[in-house]
Amino acid sequence: MNETLKILGEEITRQRESKGLTINQVAQSSKISERFIEKMEQGAFDFLPEANMKAFLRLVSSEIGLDPDVMVRRLMAELHPSAPLSVPDEAVAEESQSPEIAPLFQPKEVESSIERNDSKSRTPEDVTQWIKNPLILGAVLVAVLAAFWFLFYRTPAQPPSAMDSGISVPSTTLESSTDTTVTLVPITEENKPDSVRAELLTLNLKASETAWVRIVYQDTLAEEGVFTAGIDRSWTSREKFYLKIGNAGGVRLFLNSRDLGTPGDVGQVVNILVDQSGITPISLSELPAAMGSSTP
Repeated sequence: MNETLKILGEEITRQRESKGLTINQVAQSSKISERFIEKMEQGAFDFLPEANMKAFLRLVSSEIGLDPDVMVRRLMAELHPSAPLSVPDEAVAEESQSPEIAPLFQPKEVESSIERNDSKSRTPEDVTQWIKNPLILGAVLVAVLAAFWFLFYRTPAQPPSAMDSGISVPSTTLESSTDTTVTLVPITEENKPDSVRAELLTLNLKASETAWVRIVYQDTLAEEGVFTAGIDRSWTSREKFYLKIGNAGGVRLFLNSRDLGTPGDVGQVVNILVDQSGITPISLSELPAAMGSSTP
């Protein structure tokens, strides 16, 4: 059995028991068979088609106080860890409806055909007629003489001397090298620059007592669950984490292996922000929308 799915089932069991509910009570309120609920709490999520399984998980999560969207997202992430992103139907529809653009120019075959027809219609008299005109002939001779002078008699402009400006310009020598081989070294976690590695923060939570935790990380991702003694969980984000914790003295936080201590006292409910500076208490109004209105 998949270990992650087993942990997901254990969270469902702990949350149900913390609410003081039996499997029979959850089955009656959600209209789901007790046998199916037992399967989910055992971490066996393959006893029904995927669509039905998602619907059942949503119902049970709502009945026992867990976030249905978070639970379904965790299930799908485990069942399809490398699923590609789907392209919205609206984008495909807009692309298919984009108007066609008419060509602005005639094809080259049409242009060449016109030029061939024009050349065929010319007579030898038309071609040599310009020679008989003295103005045209004189203009041609002037243009030929100007081109001859430009090519053979014009002195090319000399660049300003470095001595005239009073600035000493060192001569440059290009180093020749016969070695043109360039070895490309792939970037891995071991040789990645420290500035890149430092962008990601890792928050680790270790529970010493039973505590309820809801966390928002990477700006919009949210998770919620009941942590019992011995549970250890980690999340990664670029800048910060928002947490709402019930029984704050029952958990200990570590940021990039740095011990931040407990965020509050035993039995206390806290709202906190965790970033590079450490733990900062915040008000409900400062929590992001993704935190929702869940309470322990």
